[in-house]
Amino acid sequence: MKNQTRSGGDNDMRLSAVTPSSGVLPSAPRDVAPVLVSSRFVRLGWRAPEETHGTILTYGVFFSEEGINRERSVNVTEAESLQLTVSNLRPETTYSFRVIAFNEQGPGESSEAIRLSTQPELLVPGPVENLRAEAASPTSIQASWDPPAHANGPIQSYRLLWTETSTGKEQNVEVVGQSYRMEGLKKFTEYSLRVLAVNRHGPGISDEDTLITTLSDVPSAPPQNVSLEVVYSRLHRTLGSLGSKVIFPSQPKTHFFGDIVDFVKSCDLCSAADDFRKPERAMMGVLLLSRSGRRVRALFREKCPYKEFRPF
Repeated sequence: MKNQTRSGGDNDMRLSAVTPSSGVLPSAPRDVAPVLVSSRFVRLGWRAPEETHGTILTYGVFFSEEGINRERSVNVTEAESLQLTVSNLRPETTYSFRVIAFNEQGPGESSEAIRLSTQPELLVPGPVENLRAEAASPTSIQASWDPPAHANGPIQSYRLLWTETSTGKEQNVEVVGQSYRMEGLKKFTEYSLRVLAVNRHGPGISDEDTLITTLSDVPSAPPQNVSLEVVYSRLHRTLGSLGSKVIFPSQPKTHFFGDIVDFVKSCDLCSAADDFRKPERAMMGVLLLSRSGRRVRALFREKCPYKEFRPF
């Protein structure tokens, strides 16, 4: 249901002088009541007239400030809407409200007036300044900030909120000082941070969120499905090894905790001068390197031609 409004501004309405003709104009809207009362607006709701005598074209809400003999109006923009927000009111002020339905013939009977008082203005703090965030480790972020320029009273605490951007999971904590270290975060994960200053009226507003990613960490698993291809050459009836080629299939990222920047090989081969009939025991190690500079080794052994041997 849309609840758009159109303000009548300072138009003075003297509808009390209009006497609806019985059987032609709508009866009064029923059960006019406040839905929400704030410091600067009031939202009203009501039920349709018992007798419409045609199609209801719109509803008008007429209101006046206590002690001022002038009535203003706001009309709904859609006839089926049975709620309307009256804005631009003054805090801690009493107003009188009544509702009238309109059909093709004109305005109908007015509802009984109700009196409502707006709430006091809540002066909550403005946004904090200079929010800073630094990834302290793969599982922690250090945040700090300065007080708001407009606190609107003593600051009682700060509310720090952080959200894992990929899942939308949010956590928060009340902080007395102007810094906090978030622990137990996910490795190499982006978070959005915001801080609200809190005074006696409640939490204030915040600027744009700050994005920060936790540090990468040691890969928790070795490379998977790595194979070694030994390259041979037959030259002058002698079989000799020219080298080896390590094949890295696409690796799952579940255990990487960062961007894998390189694969490092290490080998321990027997002398190529040995008789080619002897088994060449080759041990290859593959290291995963992340940006943290640490690594996990995956070892595998390759069987040489002409003879089987047990891994050592």
